[in-house]
Amino acid sequence: MISDGKGNEIKTIPKLLDLLDIKGSLVSTDAMGCQKEIVKKIISKEADYLLALKGNQAKLEERVKEKFDSISKSGPKPFLIDEYVEEGDKKHGRFEKRKCRVITKKDVKSLGINPLDKWPSLNSLIEIQSQRINAITGEVSEEKRYYISSANEDAKYFLMSTKLHWEVENKLHWQLDVTFKEDDCRCNIGYSAQNFAMLRQFALNLIKQEPTKKSVQRKQKIAGWVEEYLLEILLGGVR
Repeated sequence: MISDGKGNEIKTIPKLLDLLDIKGSLVSTDAMGCQKEIVKKIISKEADYLLALKGNQAKLEERVKEKFDSISKSGPKPFLIDEYVEEGDKKHGRFEKRKCRVITKKDVKSLGINPLDKWPSLNSLIEIQSQRINAITGEVSEEKRYYISSANEDAKYFLMSTKLHWEVENKLHWQLDVTFKEDDCRCNIGYSAQNFAMLRQFALNLIKQEPTKKSVQRKQKIAGWVEEYLLEILLGGVR
């Protein structure tokens, strides 16, 4: 489904949800999808939501942040928070460590966060702390992200769910950008941008169907050199 620019993705998401069977699923979105109408649609389809908080809901994000900060001052393991720490491994020349903290339903109301009353079926507030250490320079960078969710789960569940969301999004975008130079595309006449986006995605799907273990970039290069291999990839989509 195609949206007419980023601003219209908010209107497109509910329409897309209408086409999907999401009953019993957890629907995660980036900050743009943190909208009450989207939440209502997800709940009406008997699914749960996990929504990132950022500039789109600045006041709500600030209130949630304040509550986590204030609870942190009451002790190392406050009774209000379920906590899970994942000791990271070395990736891309850096060590990563993540910690998730969750304030659950029974405690949300006691915290008196008024803006939360406006979000249907809200059960959990989530804080994800990420720490990255450069393996060469030793430089440390830290980041905190905040989420709201209708799911009533523990901290490990939410940490795994947020990781999966970004892994899927980053993997798809990375392939389209690096292999097909999507971000360099300057098509802006009529429906050219949408048409080329669909062609890139179609081409990526065809390449991935080719069963050898070569990288996508490697397969793309060979297809440009060897006509028989190109035909093998193209015909793979109609077998």
